[in-house]
Amino acid sequence: MRTRGGTRCDSANGRIVMVGAAVPQNMMEAIIKADQSPQIQTHKLSWAIIQGIESTGHVIDLISTAPISDYPRSDWAWCGYLRWDRANSSDNRLAPFINILGLKQLTRWMSCVFMLLRWSMAHRGKMRHVLVYGLLSPHLYAVRCVRLLFRMTATVLITDLPGLAVAREPWWRSVWRPIDRYMVHRALREADGLVVLTRQIAEDCAPTVPSIVMEGIVSVESEERAKTIVPRNARAREFTILYAGVLARVYGIPLLLDAFAKLPGEEFRLWLCGWGDMAEDIRRQAAEDARVCCLGVICPEEAFERCQRATVLINPRPSDACFARYSFPSKLLEYMAAGRPVITTRLPGIPAEYDPYVVWLDRETPDGLAALLSELQRRPPEELDDLGERGRNFVLREKNYRRQGERIVDFIGAIQSGTTEAAVIREGIDHFPRQ
Repeated sequence: MRTRGGTRCDSANGRIVMVGAAVPQNMMEAIIKADQSPQIQTHKLSWAIIQGIESTGHVIDLISTAPISDYPRSDWAWCGYLRWDRANSSDNRLAPFINILGLKQLTRWMSCVFMLLRWSMAHRGKMRHVLVYGLLSPHLYAVRCVRLLFRMTATVLITDLPGLAVAREPWWRSVWRPIDRYMVHRALREADGLVVLTRQIAEDCAPTVPSIVMEGIVSVESEERAKTIVPRNARAREFTILYAGVLARVYGIPLLLDAFAKLPGEEFRLWLCGWGDMAEDIRRQAAEDARVCCLGVICPEEAFERCQRATVLINPRPSDACFARYSFPSKLLEYMAAGRPVITTRLPGIPAEYDPYVVWLDRETPDGLAALLSELQRRPPEELDDLGERGRNFVLREKNYRRQGERIVDFIGAIQSGTTEAAVIREGIDHFPRQ
């Protein structure tokens, strides 16, 4: 059910609520300790979006469910209710649910329906907009149900496609996954707008729904850290390659390890930060090659400092992987904000505007990557510094939280006023109009 208002959403006569996974920092720290696969990036991106929208003068209310794996992959079988204060007149509530597959989906939906009904009644008489973060079917269908009763619009922010298969998952999850995927795709077609990580997501999921591409966002914290520049002489003697993120086979870690093994010089160093199914392989290679250093999971501040101290930063994610069409690695913006040259594969989801600011890996083989690294090692340090600085200036100027927040707010306003197409044409944004 699509609805439209008559004027643009603003803080004077409108209200925005985000239904998603934004939780207080202390709760996220507890989740990290209790969960085998903590959704750290979901937490970071949720708050960066909130920072961006609220930098425009809006206040966002939050209805969240804890981003935690099903019991027993996490220690929590029950996630309780919480209301917390952000000292900005916002209404922030954590929806309770039973964290067991099946019951989790049902109780999440029930809690979100109740809280959305309460929120809608509290703000009746105002223009209301729901921003749904992610593709959790309980959240999407809770919004769908409440919209049948109240006049409001909804935008879905999509960072991943629903229902992607996971290796070695239990059979009951395999049965549930296609059902969930069907439900999510059906719900997306009822949205008023989409904010997508790559344009391919919009094309394949809901091509008739208006959308804008927001591939990433530089948060307040990343912007502050980017103000500190490491002196060049701290990097001059060694050529250090850094990878920070999930150490997974599907993300190209074998390519990186094999390519590094082909580099003979003692000046080369490889730093790997993170966790994943390749951690043991990395430790074995580090035991055989003293130039390889496995740093494990480190705090964001240390990770950013390591990025600044490295010579080059790398994203080896294969461009022919099944998920590559819908992928824009969040680490790319974090890398570029550090002011160092970034090597990346040509993922279809990376927009052409990044061409002048990254080093493309066109031969995705160990020999191809080794040759590229050797070529970069021979370049003058000043040339590498200049490339890194231009990339840093680009993302801090074009992808900062204020600019991205403004784009989302303008899109919401266009949806509510019924002028979506005119708004996106004026801003020069990717757009897929309804047919």
